[in-house]
Amino acid sequence: MAALHALKHLVSHPLAHDSRCAKQWVMLLCSTLGTILDFAKSDSGVDWPGMDEVVTMLALAVFIMSSPPAVVCVTNLQEPCISVFRQALQSDHCMVRIKCLQTLLSIFQHPCRRVATPYIQGLSPIVIEHLYVAASTKDTLTETQVAVVVEEMKVVESLVQLADETHKFTLLKILVPIMVSYLLEVTAVPSSSRALKTLHEYALQRLIKIGPQHPESFRSIMSSSSQLKSRLSEAVKHSQQNTMQANQDKMQTTFSQAAVPTIKLKMDFSNFTR
Repeated sequence: MAALHALKHLVSHPLAHDSRCAKQWVMLLCSTLGTILDFAKSDSGVDWPGMDEVVTMLALAVFIMSSPPAVVCVTNLQEPCISVFRQALQSDHCMVRIKCLQTLLSIFQHPCRRVATPYIQGLSPIVIEHLYVAASTKDTLTETQVAVVVEEMKVVESLVQLADETHKFTLLKILVPIMVSYLLEVTAVPSSSRALKTLHEYALQRLIKIGPQHPESFRSIMSSSSQLKSRLSEAVKHSQQNTMQANQDKMQTTFSQAAVPTIKLKMDFSNFTR
């Protein structure tokens, strides 16, 4: 982490805005970024497996988030950067994918659209495709794979917030049905795995949040499919019933504890006589 903090300090240094040396400093940063990308590649000729994927992504993220756009928007640097994240999204290692998605969440929200847009355009379709695949194979998902799906939903939901009104509706038409597909049938909840219950609960809570945030779009999507509306309604009703039951059980436990005397006499009066 210390190395990343030092790198951030360098790439965000005011020299990039000093008219006396800005051009040279930007060229130096471009050269440094290019070197990191070269080290990320494996080379069988010298028995070099390539830099660790997560370390590479974190280093690239420092450049993307903190250096001037003139550095990270150079095409022959930007495309290889996007390629690194694309490969990480398709990794067989769930933890690599999780770290990639968490990093992309920040990059997609970069205040400079010139920086963020190529990453959104190049990588968000892969994230959405993974969500569709997860929906069709959800019964086999492990807890770690569910953690990946949760991060993917966070990324797409962030895109909804970033998009203009027209594109918000388009993204919601994709995201909302996918989330509903992650909901379990009410009768299947008790016997489902912990992974599926986690996925069900996360999707349900996000749907409950999304509805009030985008009421018109949400209503339009729900009214377009009776199946979507029915499945969501049943899940919400079941969740509310469980919450009510949990509250009642908690109150009953509290009353039971209160009924037990809290002060006990320590003196034995069994042999007391007048």
